[in-house]
Amino acid sequence: MIKEQNLWWISPELIKENKYYRKYQESKVKLEVTLPASLEPLSLNFLFGSRQVGK
Repeated sequence: MIKEQNLWWISPELIKENKYYRKYQESKVKLEVTLPASLEPLSLNFLFGSRQVGK
């Protein structure tokens, strides 16, 4: 069920068909975010915020 909603989990190339991805790629302004959290194994991190913002 999740794969049906997030097709790029099946094939990473399918992200290019997402309308928000295409809109971002076409925009002149790009926002690159670095995570201040550890991504080491067994680390516990929480990401929260508005829906559909690329968490």
